[in-house]
Amino acid sequence: MPEFLRRAWEWVRTLPNLQKALLGAAGVVVLVVASRAVAAIAALVFIVALVAFIVQLLRRAPARSWALAAGGAFVAVLLFGGIADAVYGPATIEDQPRVKEPVKEPPEEEEPMVEEEPVVEEEPPEEEEPEPVAEPEEATPSPQPVAPRPSAGTGSSVPWGSECPDDFPIKGNINERRERIYHVPGGQFYAKTDAERCFVTESDAIEAGFRPSQR
Repeated sequence: MPEFLRRAWEWVRTLPNLQKALLGAAGVVVLVVASRAVAAIAALVFIVALVAFIVQLLRRAPARSWALAAGGAFVAVLLFGGIADAVYGPATIEDQPRVKEPVKEPPEEEEPMVEEEPVVEEEPPEEEEPEPVAEPEEATPSPQPVAPRPSAGTGSSVPWGSECPDDFPIKGNINERRERIYHVPGGQFYAKTDAERCFVTESDAIEAGFRPSQR
């Protein structure tokens, strides 16, 4: 046993029983709280002792102390590992520290090279001299033939264009349904109606097969 451990053990033996109990309880609490760290240290000691034990065997040197150290470290690993699992639960992947992966930035897109088209200077078009415009000759209006105006006594007449003469004021019209309708002055559709026949009186229009407008 190393000298410092022997002296520590002798000092503990000289303490009163109450202090021994308190010191032992404190040691147990510390070991339980730090059980994971103690288990990790014991695992490291076990590996070192095991390597030293193998080396001593190869050298054919005494290896009993290293075998005892490896066995005690292995027991400590099992003991404190079980205590850590009971107190803190089994270690999971979430308990392990996460390593932040470097964020890869997307490659910058290269802008397509646009070839500039050569600028071709256009020659200005030659100005053409305006041709002299001949002045139009004044056309002499030709006399329009005047349609003979029927007398009022005939009862009906062909209109002049779309209007009826003054002495044949009633307009006769044939609609899309082939209905013959006459319109008297002052009627709602009189001004809008294109006359196809003109009459002096309503009786003349009725005799010709026309009926009066409903408006």
